[in-house]
Amino acid sequence: MEKSRKKPAATKKPADESREYAESIINTIREPLIVLDQDLRVISASRSFYKFFNVKTEETLGQLIYDLGNKQWDIPKLRELLETILPDKTTFDSYEVDHTFETIGRRTMLLNAQQVERALGKERIILLALEDITEFKTLERERANLVNMFAHDMKSPLVGIQGFALRLLKEGQASKPDKQRQYLEVIRREAAQLEKVVNDFLDYSRLESGNLKLNFSTVDLDKELLELVESFQPRFNEAGIGLNLISVEKLPVIQADAGNLRRACTNLLDNALKYSSEGSQVTIEAQAGEDSVTLRFIDQGVGIAPDELPYIFEMFYRAANHCKKPGHGLGLAGVEAVVKGHGGEVTVSSEVGKGSVFSVLLPLNHTGRFAQHSKA
Repeated sequence: MEKSRKKPAATKKPADESREYAESIINTIREPLIVLDQDLRVISASRSFYKFFNVKTEETLGQLIYDLGNKQWDIPKLRELLETILPDKTTFDSYEVDHTFETIGRRTMLLNAQQVERALGKERIILLALEDITEFKTLERERANLVNMFAHDMKSPLVGIQGFALRLLKEGQASKPDKQRQYLEVIRREAAQLEKVVNDFLDYSRLESGNLKLNFSTVDLDKELLELVESFQPRFNEAGIGLNLISVEKLPVIQADAGNLRRACTNLLDNALKYSSEGSQVTIEAQAGEDSVTLRFIDQGVGIAPDELPYIFEMFYRAANHCKKPGHGLGLAGVEAVVKGHGGEVTVSSEVGKGSVFSVLLPLNHTGRFAQHSKA
């Protein structure tokens, strides 16, 4: 009886092995990458390409690149790169394209292209890598505007100081004491505003470098909050906005950096004043817990839209209905950094047209059960 012969194991063709090898390399690349033939049709694409642009394989392979995603890739600058520039070069780096894609919205992309031969003497293919630099470009624009914003914020109080100092010099002894006090109060107030701008600038520098250092000591919160309210009272009176401090019982002393904590509270109260209208109320509520203290800054201002709340503590971020007000978008980022540095947390709840509540939770002792953060 003749023994049955075993069929030899199927072996992969060299071409298949080569393709699988190439695809495995492509899929290890973090940035979206797409491979085109000489006719600019898609041969292959990396997993990151499909994930980033939220497209499927069957919608991509074999398609002319300009037809991808309902022709959303029919971009004049991309045509220029692939049809005009690249044929005369083997590579092209950092070609910037700003475009609105149907699946992911507006993006700024860097295109990097290279022509390679599939095999010796065979057809050329194009490797097209894409890098999303949208966030970087946004930050770059914000930084470019930062100097102008700080210069503007510094100029306003300086003009006030110079103007009223000049009045005092001109009027001299002839100026009535009441008038002198009035002028000096304006100078003091404008100098305080100037100091705040400088402190914000320094906070920005520390936040950028991650070097926001805190010096802890025993802090009397009752005293700090009372002094905070007293310092803001003239500005609230002038704006016709009520300011209340509610503390049901005496607050315990805490371990904190008094100067930075005061600046954080100042930023929150300054925000409440800035976005409140005449006749409204701003309230600071203070409540002691077993091992923590909660401070709530409550206003009846313009409020913040739900889709903007997750970004409100980011550097430079300013809510849409806040952009008409002066400022540089660093205050709340600084608040969060200081509070986290104390091992606490700051949260916000808000309703458009009704106001916002910023809640600051501080441990009595920053070495307690709350995690300590050195950088926001």
